[in-house]
Amino acid sequence: KDKEIAGFLPLKKTAAGLLIDNYYIREDNERTLSLLLEKIITDTGDRTELMATAHKRHVGTFKEHGFKTVIDWKKYEKMLFVGNKTQKDDETT
Repeated sequence: KDKEIAGFLPLKKTAAGLLIDNYYIREDNERTLSLLLEKIITDTGDRTELMATAHKRHVGTFKEHGFKTVIDWKKYEKMLFVGNKTQKDDETT
């Protein structure tokens, strides 16, 4: 039986750190996206800045994993990984 790709989150090295861009999640499966984000966060840790260009429909999942919006575009949001403090910081500002 042919195997199907569930999704991928390519990392591009930039001058500032790493950027998640041009990713694919089959059927927008939130569990798949969460698992891939957890792996990237675990592997990169706090060693480098981690940014993402996230589809609007996935912004909630990125926020749950510690990303914060830095630029809001029409179909995407540029997000920065700030750790698990995101939710509390957003509520107090």
